[in-house]
Amino acid sequence: MTALRELQAAFRAAILAGEEDALLPLVRPDGLSPRQRLAVYRNNTFMSLADALAANFPVVRRLVGESFFRGAARAFIRERPPRRPCLAEYGDGFADFLAAFPPARALPYLADVARLEWAVGACERAPERPALDPQALGAVPPEERAGLRLRLDEACRLVESPFPIDRIWMANQPERDGEEVIDLGCGGGPPLGGRGRGGGVV
Repeated sequence: MTALRELQAAFRAAILAGEEDALLPLVRPDGLSPRQRLAVYRNNTFMSLADALAANFPVVRRLVGESFFRGAARAFIRERPPRRPCLAEYGDGFADFLAAFPPARALPYLADVARLEWAVGACERAPERPALDPQALGAVPPEERAGLRLRLDEACRLVESPFPIDRIWMANQPERDGEEVIDLGCGGGPPLGGRGRGGGVV
């Protein structure tokens, strides 16, 4: 095995899927056996990626608890490892994963809460752009106004849900005790995620 692509594929299989046979002959023992060295690397990789997910989905983590979250994170990492070097952007697709994750079936609102968290994070990461100038808008000739098309800025996202995910999100912010009783049957709306002075807001 000399081609870089083959080496990378073997490394990925060893770390994410535990398929080590192709890589073991290339790992030198250095105080630990090749298998032990790969196990250490695998553990560190999963811990780092799970920490990144926890940072990007703190409300989901708070709702399900540390053990559940870590288990879900490990399954997600195996299925959808990061494709970008920036871990602050890791987690796209986590909401869809949770929607299909059998242990989360008892929490039907969880995937939508994750969608809202991801939207808030995307708002926080979006580049700052100048706001629409009302005077410039007012200067558009009346006959041209019907052709105007306005769209949300990248720092604004709409997330629809049949559940009151905005209330769930707000009740589980760090400054709240999370003890608020929320009626899941009261329905939801289209929470608007945006960026305020202190970061993402709903």
